[in-house]
Amino acid sequence: MADFNDIDSIPQLPYVKTSDWPNDLHRRHAGEQIEVLDEEYTDDNPAPARLAPFITELKTAEDYENQGYKQSTKSEYTEQIAKKDDERDVLVQFVKNQRAAYEKMASMPTKQQAAQLFGSLWDVYKPDPSMAYERENEAVEQWYDDFQQSQAQQDAAAELGLTSVIADMVAKTAEVHQLINLRDAEQAERQNIDLKEAREATDLAMRHVTMVINAVALTDAHPERFEQVIARMKQKQDKYRDLYDEARRNNKRVYVESTVVGNHYYQVSSGWTWINLVAKYPKAFALDPEPSAPGQEPVVVPVRIISLDKLAKKAGGLCVSLDGVVVKPGDDVNIMKDYTLVPLSGSTPAPTPTPSGDDDDQGGSDGGGEVTPVTPE
Repeated sequence: MADFNDIDSIPQLPYVKTSDWPNDLHRRHAGEQIEVLDEEYTDDNPAPARLAPFITELKTAEDYENQGYKQSTKSEYTEQIAKKDDERDVLVQFVKNQRAAYEKMASMPTKQQAAQLFGSLWDVYKPDPSMAYERENEAVEQWYDDFQQSQAQQDAAAELGLTSVIADMVAKTAEVHQLINLRDAEQAERQNIDLKEAREATDLAMRHVTMVINAVALTDAHPERFEQVIARMKQKQDKYRDLYDEARRNNKRVYVESTVVGNHYYQVSSGWTWINLVAKYPKAFALDPEPSAPGQEPVVVPVRIISLDKLAKKAGGLCVSLDGVVVKPGDDVNIMKDYTLVPLSGSTPAPTPTPSGDDDDQGGSDGGGEVTPVTPE
């Protein structure tokens, strides 16, 4: 138990930076922190007056982020549409195959004539499994409208043994059409939410809650009443930070943040130094100064990693740093650390020996870094 007569022993909630966390971890972390607050502060034990509005702010931001997350994910109807379309395609292909097979059977003139008659209308609309959903819907529906109005067509289909198959095919088409309409209606109701902005609002609200709960704990006459809620919120922080660290280790991605060029992830392989990363992403980074070309006089050994982003150049140049120290080319890439781009001016790294390292290009992702936040799950 803390000694609440000593201000240094009053529990405080650290602020955890979650801006670079994947979307699912980001929203789940905020959601579980809200659950802790809701369990702590009830009608019988309301939140302190100074804290309550910031809890509301967090709830509003987290709800908006959830809506944005759902908007960015695939509709549940999409999978259902694909399944029904697959079922419909099997039937469409069966009709095509039956018609084609009997058209060639001169030894069975009755069926051959039925196939030729049936095919004369089918070829007007040409339903085919390779069509896009809506086009196949339209082809089947328009064909069926004419088919129903022709007794000769229906008799031909019966002769070919297609009556029940056609009924199933039309029913599946109606289901596909209905599901597409439901998906369109769902998408029309969704708000046009910028998920990045929604995440930023949640981060700001979480910072406010952290600041205020720490302030009221320090100034309250009974700071011990905040001990449990802060401990539980810390537990959630630790849980999701561990999940984030595990994801980073599994994905082997290094994070480089910048207020100038934006935040990016870069795929790396085990044992890489920054020389390897520069070689992998020559459009994003370079050694400074550049090493001399073969046959030329050697130049000064490269001492830092500079960004080649146009915005970095406009800002006067940026280089990679870690915990305020300029990164050297031979330094290992630490995927568990967040790197930062800092201005070149004022950075005076000491010369470093020519680094050694494995320069093979294994395991990285092509096409440069990935802008935070990532995409999905």
